[in-house]
Amino acid sequence: MITHRFEARRTARRSVLRVLRMPILLAILTLAGLVAGLIGDGVPDLLAWILLAIPLSVPLVAWTRRHRRNPMKTKEILQ
Repeated sequence: MITHRFEARRTARRSVLRVLRMPILLAILTLAGLVAGLIGDGVPDLLAWILLAIPLSVPLVAWTRRHRRNPMKTKEILQ
């Protein structure tokens, strides 16, 4: 009984980390991009553009992969 409760808590913690892993990573990339943009000109600006473009491209990539897997659903929606 006690072992089962411990395992349930451990699984809940793992699932929370699994859900929040990508948003936390995107937040860190965004913050690093903003800081790089404020620090200086030249290379830091380029780094800022790259770091800020990554969080913007993630939903686009996910959407494209999803619709590539289910082409019939995409065709049904478009008709």
